[in-house]
Amino acid sequence: LDTGVVWRRGSLPERLGYAPGEVPGDGAAHAEWWLARVHPDDRADYEARAAAMRAGLSDHVEAEYRIR
Repeated sequence: LDTGVVWRRGSLPERLGYAPGEVPGDGAAHAEWWLARVHPDDRADYEARAAAMRAGLSDHVEAEYRIR
């Protein structure tokens, strides 16, 4: 999260209907783009998991959430 790198399997944006190039590449813009699509009801859980990683309680964030 500090680097803005988001790892995902395959071409998820394309499977969700986004055209190639429509989603920003790696970096802060990419992470912000994905975070903006996390369902509001799932955002607090995701943010808590990310905070735990930043605090050194985990070396990664693994989360399941809805997107909009």
